[in-house]
Amino acid sequence: MLFRRKLVDKKIGISQNEKYFCIIIKQNQKLKLKWYKKSEFSLNNLLSKIAEKNVNAYKIFAINDHFIWRKYCFFPKDYTKEVLHRQILEILKQELPTSIENIYFDYQIFSQPKSEVNKIILYALIKNNQIALNIDNSTILDSEAYCYKRGLDYLFQLDEQETGYLFKDYILQFKAQEYCQTHIEHQAKITDCKRLYFLKNLQKDPKLNACENIGLSITQDQEMIDETLYITALGATLWNGQG
Repeated sequence: MLFRRKLVDKKIGISQNEKYFCIIIKQNQKLKLKWYKKSEFSLNNLLSKIAEKNVNAYKIFAINDHFIWRKYCFFPKDYTKEVLHRQILEILKQELPTSIENIYFDYQIFSQPKSEVNKIILYALIKNNQIALNIDNSTILDSEAYCYKRGLDYLFQLDEQETGYLFKDYILQFKAQEYCQTHIEHQAKITDCKRLYFLKNLQKDPKLNACENIGLSITQDQEMIDETLYITALGATLWNGQG
């Protein structure tokens, strides 16, 4: 979804929490799982270490969505790429409290049927210590929410119609051109969720009205320090440039 690059066969998914980095290397449908303690590795040192041993691989880094700025805009369909790019730069300059040089940004274009305008979703990420600073053309920054969804769908082949995913303290709902996240404290506001998927013995099961709660259990032979990190890193390796 975010900060697109050319696709390659070998991909490395990276997720993190307060204590660990989870690394999954995917090549030829085979997965290799590794865990690194944050007390022993910084993010940039870890990326350098990975790059040395995986020269031709792309690294997909799952980013906490709270760091990702989004804006929905509409522009005429007859805008050239150059004009659209200039308009986007102007919006970023006006709305973000930093220079363009300190921002990673990307955008998606959605054609609107029977309309003279396209819907544009802008994504921006301000560079800081929580984000890898030595990013190159082999690094992709992606939303951890989308990574988590991809990982669950891959493992369990879930029904996506009117579905919610419990992720940390939020209920995620993915729709045609966007996704919604609702804190579990405000779950009563959700009216279009027929089933809610959550990990057994890991996350709290909120009770939603008229919603079927479905617990999922992961069984892996490899060391499983944190199931959420594992699923998120797995979903990162499944990135296809579309969401």
